[in-house]
Formats: sequence, C-alpha cells, structure tokens
Amino acid sequence: LTLVLDLPFGVGDWVKIGAVDGTVEEINLRSTRIRTIDDSLITLPNSNLIKASVENMGSRRFRRFKTNLFIRNDVPPEGLREFCVRLRELVRSQPSNRDGEERVHLSEVSLDTLSVQLICQFEVGDYESELEARHELLLAVLELARKCGVHLGPLPVAPAAGDVSA
Repeated sequence: LTLVLDLPFGVGDWVKIGAVDGTVEEINLRSTRIRTIDDSLITLPNSNLIKASVENMGSRRFRRFKTNLFIRNDVPPEGLREFCVRLRELVRSQPSNRDGEERVHLSEVSLDTLSVQLICQFEVGDYESELEARHELLLAVLELARKCGVHLGPLPVAPAAGDVSA
C-alpha cells in the first residue's frame, strides 16, 4: 500500500534498486517485477522496496555523458588547445546539450596519449534519445578531430628490427 501511495515509479520506468537495474513490467500488491537488460525477470517483494533506495532513471530531467578522448601525444600544445576550444563550441552547438554544463579539459598525459575529458548533459526524455545524442556528438567529434589534424588513439608502434610480420 505504501508503494502504491508513494508512487516512486510506474510500469515502463527504468529503475535501479540495489543490484537490480531494469524496466518495471508489473506492480501488484505483493511484488514488483522488473525486466533486466539481459531479459531476466526479477521479482522483488514490495516489503523490501519500502526500505530500499529506488533510483528512477526514467524521471531524470537530463542525462550526464562523460568520456575520455585519447589523443596521440604528437599534437603540439597549440593544436591541442585549439581542438579543446572548438570541441567545447561543438558541444554547446548540439541541440540536446544542456547549456553551461559542458566541460572539456586535458586531464591526463602519458607516454603514448593525451586524455581530453569531455563531460556534458543531454536534455532528452528517454534512453533511446540519449543514445542518439551521444551518437551524433561522437560523430561530430571524429569529424572535428580530422579537421583539426588531431589523431585519436596511441602512437603507432614501430615494428622491431627484423620483424617482417608488420
């Protein structure tokens, strides 16, 4: 009764309850059934849900996206600076971007790569729209990298002397 009155989620919502992550398929007086992404059907007693922390992913107003772009470290600092500035502008220009929440920064330096961390938030209504926004953004990132002469990935490994397999 408490679950029905509180309504923290409904049928069709994507929820996370402890280790369970999936779409609510059925809510009845004794239990709630959740379908996982692996197509398992989990039945949770409602008495357990009263004490549990329920995260309703479907009711989010925006969706955070965070990724690291690994760039070959042979790019000069001014080229990397220009890429980051243009990348920030690119993210801001995306129709689903939540303005003012984008972050683009050099975050790590290693022998082979530089890591540029990209964080933004999409104002989309569902997971499919989030995936589409990610897809479009990442394609635009690849195009921008090509235009800026920035190569993603580590430096190519030179074959060892006498190695004919390369």
